[in-house]
Amino acid sequence: PDSSDELSFGADMVASAFAHDDPLSILKALEADGSAEAQSIAVKMQVMAPLSLFVANRLVREGQHLDMRGCMEMEYRLVRNMLTAPDFREGIRAAIIDKDGAPSWQPATLKRVTPEMVDACFAALPDGVPPLW
Repeated sequence: PDSSDELSFGADMVASAFAHDDPLSILKALEADGSAEAQSIAVKMQVMAPLSLFVANRLVREGQHLDMRGCMEMEYRLVRNMLTAPDFREGIRAAIIDKDGAPSWQPATLKRVTPEMVDACFAALPDGVPPLW
């Protein structure tokens, strides 16, 4: 097959897997696919911060229904809330300070991420924090 066929296959596999509603289902679809490309994506997902995978998934899904201003407001709230989350500091520690490449994410697995944890990342700005606009 030529490279355009391979790209088409890869795009179809990604679209199919990422059409699922949550990172656990996406991961299962990638693992079930069995292709080297799908397995490579699955391995990368498994070392990322579980909460951040759920947050990124929700960000993309909600953002597709918002205008630019709505997206910027949502991302502003998200950044403000995520800066205080343990994974932000842990990611910096593992990559920049200790350079051990072994972050200890909280929660440690996708199965331990709760809807309440994800909701907290998208919560309204705390009192005293100025709005974006």
